[in-house]
Amino acid sequence: MSILPDESRDGAAPIARVIATHDPVCGMRVDPLAARARYVHDGALVGFCCDGCKERFLAEPGRYAQADDPVCGALVERARPGATVRHANRRYWFCGDTCRERFEADPARFTGHAAPAPEAATAGAMANAPVYTCPCHPEVRSAVPADCPECGMALEPWTPAPAHVEYVCPMH
Repeated sequence: MSILPDESRDGAAPIARVIATHDPVCGMRVDPLAARARYVHDGALVGFCCDGCKERFLAEPGRYAQADDPVCGALVERARPGATVRHANRRYWFCGDTCRERFEADPARFTGHAAPAPEAATAGAMANAPVYTCPCHPEVRSAVPADCPECGMALEPWTPAPAHVEYVCPMH
């Protein structure tokens, strides 16, 4: 157990425990001591991948504190899950590896949605070129403006990177 000072708590007692291993909003693995954004929630230091995830958590901490394991129904702390997996552009939280493995073996049984075949996903992506993406999760793409299924941030217009960038000094 670590005891850490926290200047942002206005003289409150030091943090008594550091338990978070994942960003509770997007599910990204984070080290709370080295995270880009941090917050003390119920005496525990929670790390976030970005300020956007921290802001979403602060707006609705109850929404992001816990999730139901889709396999066994257990209540899982999103900041310290046993395992997580992404399926059909959505993050699922599990009590442990056994439930995660059962889910991955047959996701349709637990979600009602079968995983798309890799060739079907590629063909669909080429037919409907994505135009919106999440700044924190660039792999998330959408043809319409929406919220990121990983962290809930608003998707922004996507522009492909230029093939070649040349920097020129205006003086020379």
